[in-house]
Amino acid sequence: MLKITLFMTFLLGLSGTVSGTSLVRTALSLQSFKCSSKTTGSCQYSECTGKVSGYSREVLILVPENATSLRVHFHGHKLYIYPEYDKNLKSMVKAFNLAPLICSRGEVVVFPESTGKCVDYDKELTDGKSFKAFFDGIHEASRSHLKDLPLHVSAHSGGGRTVARMLKAGYDPKAVTLFDAIYADFQRIEIKNWYTSGTGELNLFNTAWGEPSKHAQKLIEELTLSPLASTTKIKGQTYKVKKGTKFHFLERNEGSGKAHMNVLTETW
Repeated sequence: MLKITLFMTFLLGLSGTVSGTSLVRTALSLQSFKCSSKTTGSCQYSECTGKVSGYSREVLILVPENATSLRVHFHGHKLYIYPEYDKNLKSMVKAFNLAPLICSRGEVVVFPESTGKCVDYDKELTDGKSFKAFFDGIHEASRSHLKDLPLHVSAHSGGGRTVARMLKAGYDPKAVTLFDAIYADFQRIEIKNWYTSGTGELNLFNTAWGEPSKHAQKLIEELTLSPLASTTKIKGQTYKVKKGTKFHFLERNEGSGKAHMNVLTETW
């Protein structure tokens, strides 16, 4: 059986490390973020909430002790399957049990909040100018301590629209990870254009249902990638696997609303 380690391969060989959370946490605190120290297992991190210039909603930033990359995650639609997911950003992270993975991987993760079905993302993060203002706000709040870290962008469900707009605006992250997050031709086209024109890693983690599965399969065909080669078990669930030098595709052998949520927890 193929054993897949879900630590992103883009983390290997990257330069730039923020040693300790103190500089980032101090910078965020000076920008009126509320920070607290957290522990998950033997791993410590800081949890900071506040606002950045260039975006109107609250932002949650998790900062592990030794950070090697910066990840921005756009959460998806609120499907009322997990009540805790709908309360706030902290409860969402808890519901999906993301803190241990974030902490152990050394990713600083920024979670911008959006209401409804990604309404605020769609209103405020629309083009190159608005994305620049958003990222400038992150770097201003952290006193540029995160600016030189490799950028990883991820999205769940409807948050994938935001990633597509970001790629169209010319952003070239080191990695893009999408969890059941391609729902339209324009998204698939922007992802394809970004992937074929650069060196960034693409990770597609899907369930076997609906538009996301259809578009992911079409994208694989358009990229002329070879057929799915194997299967693997992740937390008791069977996933189809396709793996390349800068491409990972995992598809959960189940299509349901709950699987749509679980795929994020299982493959983050």
